[in-house]
Amino acid sequence: SSGINAEYGEKFKNLLGVVRGFEDELKQRGSPFLGGSKPCMADYMIFPFYERIEALPLMLPDLGLAVALPDNLRCVNQWIASMRGTEAVQHYGMSPTRMAKATKISLATADYDIAIKESAGL
Repeated sequence: SSGINAEYGEKFKNLLGVVRGFEDELKQRGSPFLGGSKPCMADYMIFPFYERIEALPLMLPDLGLAVALPDNLRCVNQWIASMRGTEAVQHYGMSPTRMAKATKISLATADYDIAIKESAGL
């Protein structure tokens, strides 16, 4: 188990490199979204990946905060909060708790529809 945790920890470090690139892009743009003051299609296309990243501490409880987005990624964390405030994400997005449960169900059943139904309300 510790070997698997070490592997996930290493993969998360690699993932953080990509996230830091996104942090730099948001800083350079100086706007809350890639689309400026309002989200554009790119914001909406990228957001589901961040929904999954937010759920990692719940999906990998042995690693906990070791796989959480660091607070020092201020622009990314603010972008996530801003995206969660959009009407589309409020309607269609998943909380980290629901994402973790849906992922667990989907991996066990290979049925995404069941995962969505059984994780509803979280």
